[in-house]
Amino acid sequence: MHLANRGTGGLANLGDSVRILEALDFVARAAGRRPWVVNLSVGRHGGPHDGTTLAELAFDYALRAAPNRFIVQSTGNYLDKDIHASGRLQAGESRSLRLRVDQADLTPNELEVWYGGGDEFAVRIESPSGTQSRWVRLGEQAELMERGRLAGRIYNRAADPNNADNHIDIFLYPGAPAGVWGV
Repeated sequence: MHLANRGTGGLANLGDSVRILEALDFVARAAGRRPWVVNLSVGRHGGPHDGTTLAELAFDYALRAAPNRFIVQSTGNYLDKDIHASGRLQAGESRSLRLRVDQADLTPNELEVWYGGGDEFAVRIESPSGTQSRWVRLGEQAELMERGRLAGRIYNRAADPNNADNHIDIFLYPGAPAGVWGV
């Protein structure tokens, strides 16, 4: 079953969490008391990776509702891709990340940084042309402007409601300049 919207001109994703949960509910209802296995090869690698998202909590609920139910998550085809990073910062220390946007990429791009709820990070973005955003502190948000045009947004939100961690989310919109963005 494909969960993406139809008529997206080739820019469809693999479906959102609502459609995935509706599909899971369909499988559970259709199987009744019989055992079932669902393979979620959805190519997803965002989120806090700690089992606290609403979709993950719903998966747990569905699995606990009856015996012999299984959900298998793909391990991905991303082994040789630089899509995850981790590390520790001491007070006052800074680090940089790079986000590469390909010239042929017509889709939105997103970079997430999850960090402990007791910590406070500030983030600034530099576009491939050298334009820098202002510093975005915990609880703030900012627009990313490039040559007078909105290229994206930065959010630095405090205390995610599911796990109390802080979360920086950077969105680059379709048409944002190609090249390496510095974070």
